[in-house]
Amino acid sequence: MNKRLMRLIKLLLHSPNFGVSAPRIFTEYEVKLLCALSTLGVALLWQLAQNGMLQGVWGLSLIAGLLIHLSYNKYYCTYKPAMDRWGIRELANKKHPRQEYRVANRDLLISADEVKLIAKQHEVNIVCHESPENPVVQIYELERSYQHRLLANRFATEREYPSNRKRVSK
Repeated sequence: MNKRLMRLIKLLLHSPNFGVSAPRIFTEYEVKLLCALSTLGVALLWQLAQNGMLQGVWGLSLIAGLLIHLSYNKYYCTYKPAMDRWGIRELANKKHPRQEYRVANRDLLISADEVKLIAKQHEVNIVCHESPENPVVQIYELERSYQHRLLANRFATEREYPSNRKRVSK
């Protein structure tokens, strides 16, 4: 939980995370709009509590619908692609300790060309492959890390099944 809280603070303050700056997602207009809608919602709740008026119910449902619509659009149009770019930038940055970036196939909202562009900017190669445990999950990792992991898996398999090594060498 502490890591999530620190990540949210870095996101809100637009501070760097191991040399990778956080995306600027929330604009001043959106913060003002959220404050205005919250104030209007509280006023409508007060009206509803005081008078039991039908207008308070309709106004509150209108504001709730507007907030749900705005948050859905904000998430899928701005927040999610920015967080995907941030994760790929963290992966590509040499100072950052991130080893891999896992995401479901349908959830990545940036294109493969954008991933290649980010990798090219950081002068690294990023490999995308499916997770062996779950084929729906894509794993993005640096090419050298991917090759190292494949070699480690091969050596672990040879140690586990030494009879395969003898057959291969003959």
